Amino acid sequence: PGDDLLSPPIYPTDGLGFVFFNKIQNNIRISTNGLISFGTGYDSFSPKLFPWAENKALIAPFWTDIDTSASPGSNFTNETGIYYHSYGRSDVKGDAILNRISNDVRNDVAGGNFSATWALVVTWLNVPPYQGSQYQDEEKATFQSVLVTNSVESYVLFLYPNIHWPNH
Repeated sequence: PGDDLLSPPIYPTDGLGFVFFNKIQNNIRISTNGLISFGTGYDSFSPKLFPWAENKALIAPFWTDIDTSASPGSNFTNETGIYYHSYGRSDVKGDAILNRISNDVRNDVAGGNFSATWALVVTWLNVPPYQGSQYQDEEKATFQSVLVTNSVESYVLFLYPNIHWPNH
């Protein structure tokens, strides 16, 4: 739990990286503020319009001021957090997860015969807005991003099952 934090680096296990705008990315970081970044990472809580001068490689599933550091009894529960897991073909359950994601990409996005070799699933579960913000009384949000690659093509899937922040 925390505010404006970055995950440790996550390295694609397929050995070839994640292709993002024609550049191979080998270091992925997750921010508490609804961002996925590459390289050194980026944890700003203040959204900016794309593109901007800092020229950061970012994926912004829901870029806002999220704070999971609140103490129990406030807007924080044991069901609040940011969770991620990477899957490769050699991982336990890796084949099953990658086959399911590959089917989703083929059926909903790319068609063809896409077969994933690596995926990163990131879930922001029941995350509250920053307690000092104007949105502190809003409901919690749940959303998920799936980064998937076959080392040639890469896709990002977004899932938004529960975002009830009407002021965003």
